[in-house]
Amino acid sequence: MLRGIYTAAAGMNAVQLATDTLANNLANVSTTGFKTRRVQFQSFPEMLINRIGKETSTDIGKIHSGVQISSTPVQFTQGTLRQTGNNLDIALEGDGLLQVQLGDGTMAYTRVGSLTLDGSRTLVTTEGYTVMGEGDNPIVLPSGSGNVTIYPDGGISNDAGETLGMIKRVKFQNSQALTNLGDSLFTSEETPETMTGGKGAQLVQGYLEQSNTNVVAEMIQSMMGLRLYESLQKSITSQNQTLEKAVTEVGRI
Repeated sequence: MLRGIYTAAAGMNAVQLATDTLANNLANVSTTGFKTRRVQFQSFPEMLINRIGKETSTDIGKIHSGVQISSTPVQFTQGTLRQTGNNLDIALEGDGLLQVQLGDGTMAYTRVGSLTLDGSRTLVTTEGYTVMGEGDNPIVLPSGSGNVTIYPDGGISNDAGETLGMIKRVKFQNSQALTNLGDSLFTSEETPETMTGGKGAQLVQGYLEQSNTNVVAEMIQSMMGLRLYESLQKSITSQNQTLEKAVTEVGRI
């Protein structure tokens, strides 16, 4: 009986963690470039139950001892593109990431293409991370460049058609090897593949990629989780009442 309580409690804990993940997905439905997470469950190892007699042991069968969350992989599916009219905004269409440099020099990767220029006219994200170009060098747009044009392959040119730089686009063979830093940033110990020309994700100027969270699907999953949590809670209450009777009534006899 106690085993049943522990099993139900493990299920409640897993459902709670799954609900927190769904809530985070919904909270970021308006976050540019956000990638939703999916919850994957894993059952505990099965246990073989035996009836032990004086001389023999008879197999009764196997039981499951609970469930846990094995992982919450990021879903890198394409989000919808929203036109912004900002000349330095870019969206990635297809499989790929932008490479940026954090304040401590660490290389990170993102699909958030909301870009601007800092005081030295270096191309950076709105959070201040340096956008990497060819050779892992920053991209500096000279004063008087005018309205720059950003091409699908990452190339940047001024009004005169002069090339000013090339935004680096990268791709990982195993996207699940990426570590989430938050703020739609990822790092990896693996070396990414640099995409050139028409390969991989293409840049779309004047657009930003929206979150790929499906609000309806997340709400349905949340409601299902709530009902499952309530069912497990009732199971614990029922087993606890039965255990109480066993202790107080059966024990009295």
